[in-house]
Amino acid sequence: APVPKVDPNFMLSVYEVVENPEDEADAYAKVFVDGIEAGKTPPGPKSSEKKWDNVLPVGNRLIRFEYWTLSKSGEWTRAPDELQPRERFFRIEEGLKTQVTLKFSDKGQSSAVTSSREPRIGAP
Repeated sequence: APVPKVDPNFMLSVYEVVENPEDEADAYAKVFVDGIEAGKTPPGPKSSEKKWDNVLPVGNRLIRFEYWTLSKSGEWTRAPDELQPRERFFRIEEGLKTQVTLKFSDKGQSSAVTSSREPRIGAP
């Protein structure tokens, strides 16, 4: 029997503002929830939106994102600690979807995290 598609209550969207086409490269973000790796976005061009979603337990969740890029030599490289977004709590509520956008700019030197909550489609 087909598994019903579960409507996620957490969605991450990641992209980078790339000013010069030669700075374009593939990137992805890993997602850690309460200290455990929960998944990652599919790799894609830095400037394109990469998404990851999941159903997380309700409550305050400590979430950390790790940004990785594909170097010119073809190796995946984790951005240095000081350039990674800081770990923070996100509130997961019954019947709501927490939407998080992670935007990098200045050649990955700065990042901004914004979040919002909206009603989940098909939530009880």
